[in-house]
Amino acid sequence: AKANLIYPATEKHINKYQKSVYHMVKETPEVYQSIVKPYIMTQRMDQIKWVKNILFDGVESDRVLFKNEDYIVLPDMKWDGKSIESLYCCCIVYDESISSIRDLNSNHIEYLERIQESLLKEVSDKYDGITRDKLRLYVHYQPTYYHFHIHVVNVDFTGLPGSMNVGKAILLNDVIEDLKVRGKEGMASKTMVYSIYDTHALWSAGLKDHLI
Repeated sequence: AKANLIYPATEKHINKYQKSVYHMVKETPEVYQSIVKPYIMTQRMDQIKWVKNILFDGVESDRVLFKNEDYIVLPDMKWDGKSIESLYCCCIVYDESISSIRDLNSNHIEYLERIQESLLKEVSDKYDGITRDKLRLYVHYQPTYYHFHIHVVNVDFTGLPGSMNVGKAILLNDVIEDLKVRGKEGMASKTMVYSIYDTHALWSAGLKDHLI
């Protein structure tokens, strides 16, 4: 048996784990600017203070797997830290200007490529029995919290379908390739289709009127 204790549990955590109905929505650049971006700005203060505590104040330093000037990596709370078969780490970047993939543009390509290569090397070097081709690197949209972070998971681990579903997870490499053709406008210029549950604040904020 395995139990996860989340403390303090915010309203966002409660909404995430309670039974909800999912819907596929279409977020155009206009919908992003008028509905989603204003919401994200409200989630960038106390809601991510715990992230800043980890990055800059040494909180949870005993759990840090490795870090460099670009990011810090910790075991995800859904991983026991031992079983390679279910390896699941979270990479949190130091750059506070990136709240989600919507903030990325062609200026970030080299930065993301550097992070991608570093993660593949560092994780495969640290853990025996897993090579770089066995790692799945992806991001979420919408993410649970709005400070850019990357999920690093054993490609054989499929125990978290809600985290890896199409309409939620986007491969980091796909984001990089997308940026190469989007130029300076970047991901803010992209129309995105994704799933969102009806208890999410963005649903009542207006996304319920933008179904596919």
